[in-house]
Amino acid sequence: MKKRLNLTFTLLLIGSCLVIAQTKEETKKVKSFDQINVSSGIDVYLTPGTSEEVKIRASEDIMEYVVAEVEGNTLVIKIDNKGRRWNWSNHQETTVYVTYTRLKEIDASGGSDVFTSAPLKANNFTIQASGGSDMKMDLSVENLYCDASGGADLDLSGSAQTIKLDCSGGSDTKARNLRTQNAVIDASGGADVYLTVNGELDVEASGASDVTIYGKPRVTRQSTSGAADITIQ
Repeated sequence: MKKRLNLTFTLLLIGSCLVIAQTKEETKKVKSFDQINVSSGIDVYLTPGTSEEVKIRASEDIMEYVVAEVEGNTLVIKIDNKGRRWNWSNHQETTVYVTYTRLKEIDASGGSDVFTSAPLKANNFTIQASGGSDMKMDLSVENLYCDASGGADLDLSGSAQTIKLDCSGGSDTKARNLRTQNAVIDASGGADVYLTVNGELDVEASGASDVTIYGKPRVTRQSTSGAADITIQ
């Protein structure tokens, strides 16, 4: 029995080493950009810096298909399988670490996840999330626009002077830890929104959506329909 357990442990250890051995890293400089478009289920970690850089971590058989290149002023991150067919679920996740100097918009789709390693600072910033993508971001911005749809989830913290939030299609926006002054919110299609507002609030909820507001807002407009609910704590 002891020999059998030792053999099992050895095989597991060898298997783990093989998985580790199959992971590659590639670092490259890229042209200047101020927008990011990520798809294909790739995880992206954002870090501010003095020059743009991209580091890709992926399994060996996927690395050659990972695209991270600047088109216009947009860094496009995706997997281009060039018509080749295989089961993506058999492969490890692909992670891209992005160092940026200035950023004004990020668009995530196709199950991609985006994280910040430090507060993202900007005057005007746009977040677009769809197709089951998740974003967990710490922000320090003046004007913020967010559009979450198709089951995307936003987890936002930090501060924004103003926010315009469109949340639909079963998406969730958890932003109680995002301190905002003025907010315009439109929640529909079963979306859930949690946000802290201490200035003017314009909020509309429909289609069984739930909106929960924290802070001390001055409500300029409030509208509900179709079993939607708005709660001000």
